[in-house]
Amino acid sequence: MLRGQNELHVVEFNEDTNEVWCPLVYALPHEVWGVACCPAPEHVQLVLATSSDGAEQRTSLYRMDRLAEREAAPEAGHRGAPAPAPLAELLQLGGPCALGDSVDVLWNPVLPEQAAAGLAAGE
Repeated sequence: MLRGQNELHVVEFNEDTNEVWCPLVYALPHEVWGVACCPAPEHVQLVLATSSDGAEQRTSLYRMDRLAEREAAPEAGHRGAPAPAPLAELLQLGGPCALGDSVDVLWNPVLPEQAAAGLAAGE
């Protein structure tokens, strides 16, 4: 059985000060096996994630709410540890897969409105 909170952390880096911090944390209901962020600057809040509940795995498209406000004020309040916020699940890609299968997700960097999920079934 999986234990503890599963999280997706947004990490930022300041080249001028060489500082790294985590301004946003998102809670996920299941163990994360893979993540792919949308490459389009106007859709940075979209992320594909493959996760497992311990019995099967699924790939879903999520929206990271609060990220747009963060882009508008990147330096605001980056000192404290943020509380996890829920991710908004927009849709699932395909159906559930067996745990032995490998699912990889990626965005098309040329046409960011396109994404793909590939499945390599185990024996």
